[in-house]
Amino acid sequence: AYAAGREDPAGHEGFARTLAAERTRILGRAVASLPGRQEWIVRARFGLGGCDDRTLEEAGAIMGVPREGIRQLEAKALQALGRPGSPDRRRLRQLL
Repeated sequence: AYAAGREDPAGHEGFARTLAAERTRILGRAVASLPGRQEWIVRARFGLGGCDDRTLEEAGAIMGVPREGIRQLEAKALQALGRPGSPDRRRLRQLL
């Protein structure tokens, strides 16, 4: 960070903010492409989109699904995000 009153001559801070915003946009769009329950689980488990990150047990209690069911839905969702035909797959891979 630069001291108050000093500019960032190379624009690093602005670039970092832009990159972070782009990552958030790509990830949000990819997660939004999942079916409803899978989308909610990914958001809840990883604390995305304003959700608090939750444990398998917490997510299961909210959805009325056993811990193992949440784990399976999460695994399916993450697998779907990595499928060759999924939207933004290439960009997601670049983020990771």
